[in-house]
Parts: sequence; C-alpha cells; structure tokens
Amino acid sequence: MPSENKTCVRVAVTLPVEETYLYLVPQDLESRAQVGARVEVPFGKRKVTGYILQQDTADEQIEIKEILRVLDPDPLFPNSLVPFFQWMSEYYLYPLGRLIQSALPGGLNVQAYRTATLTAKGEDALELLGAASEEKKLLMWVRDHPGKRPPASLDRLLAFEKKGWLLLERKMTKRRGGPLIKRFVRPREGVALKDLVDS
Repeated sequence: MPSENKTCVRVAVTLPVEETYLYLVPQDLESRAQVGARVEVPFGKRKVTGYILQQDTADEQIEIKEILRVLDPDPLFPNSLVPFFQWMSEYYLYPLGRLIQSALPGGLNVQAYRTATLTAKGEDALELLGAASEEKKLLMWVRDHPGKRPPASLDRLLAFEKKGWLLLERKMTKRRGGPLIKRFVRPREGVALKDLVDS
C-alpha cells in the first residue's frame, strides 16, 4: 500500500535482528500507536511483536505493511527511554526489540487487558440486534460473564464502550523477568571485555 499521507512508525521487533522496520499505522490505530506502544506486526509470513520507537516517514512509492494491532491500552515506556535502549543494544550487541522486551518489568509478560460489564444500553441493544450477529454474541457473553475478560480484541471492546454498551475496566498482569545484564554481556570479536568495561 502506498505510504502517501499515511502515518509511519519505526518498530523494533522481538526477533534476533539488528534492524528496525517501518510500518504504516491504520487510521483507526493512530491515536494509540504512540512511542513506547507494544504492537503486533507482519514480518515475512509471520506475525510478531514489536515496540514503536519513533514517528517516521517513507518514500511515497515504497510499499509498506501496516501494523496489525496495538496490544496495550497505553505505551509501556516513554520517548525519553528510547536513546537508552538504543545505547544498551549497541553496547551489549543485543537485538533492540529483545532488549526492550527484557528490560521492561516482566518483559513481554507485562500484559494489560480490559474486563467488561454490560450496561443498560447494552441490555437494550441485545433486544435489537439480530440473533446470529457477532455483536449480540459478544454482548451475551459479557452479560453471562460480568467483570471477566471478553474473547474479543481491544479495538472491538473500545468500539462497544463508545456506543455505551459496555463498561470497561483496565487490569494488568505481570510475571517476573530474568536479569538484564546476564543475557547481554558479550564482547565484540577481537575486543577484550576489559576494554568494553573501561570505555
């Protein structure tokens, strides 16, 4: 898809690669695709996780893939931390995306999600929606499982909240991550570890 008049972002993917990659931001994700956001992006034939490092631009003739999803309600780190992560990646010769994943509290195991409760307006919508509609199925699930995490994307839940059908509550789960330095320290070929420490 041509990138003319589109918002682009630079993403560090959580793969063993040194480069960062440019992705287009779909219009419906522009408000949430901020620096520090964790995103799902296409990479070859796979879908992988990455972190937005900066806003960027691209030649309008270049075909660029789009971000698929923004995975959390809010960015996981501020713009001010990006230079530090880049320095750490270069110093320890560790892929930037994986470094960010490990440096964050719990790394990729930090997960933000929303629980949902059906509103009075949502109850009314149940009466009006078609029996086989996907919207009605989701509202019925929430009605039967109040305060639980619905089996739907965040974007869809936010759309339902905007219609007044659901009341969403943000929740976080975390698990401990491993030591940062233990995974990263290794000298460049031909460079003594002492030289790295003293530089």
